[in-house]
Amino acid sequence: MTTKHTPGPWHWTRYSSEYGCLEDEKGRDVLRAVSGIVYDEYDSDPPSIEVDAADADLIAAAPELLEALQALDALRGPFSPTDERINEAWAKARAAIAKATGEQQ
Repeated sequence: MTTKHTPGPWHWTRYSSEYGCLEDEKGRDVLRAVSGIVYDEYDSDPPSIEVDAADADLIAAAPELLEALQALDALRGPFSPTDERINEAWAKARAAIAKATGEQQ
């Protein structure tokens, strides 16, 4: 399977209290962000720097999270557990993989 996104790992670099960017392992920009500038025009309370930093950490982990879900999904094969909780978790994992790879219907 080929990926359409910039390969990970990514890391968040904060350049100031209001500006930072996600960079790939070669230091190239994946995403630039300016705190509080891009938010819903009806939202009178933009996210705090702490929320922005937490969001950046989550976004930076996305390539590894996708890779981990794909590895777990590959382990399942034709095996179908009898525990419904496991089946529900696998369905969530497959939905997340589809969303991340642009295959979501």
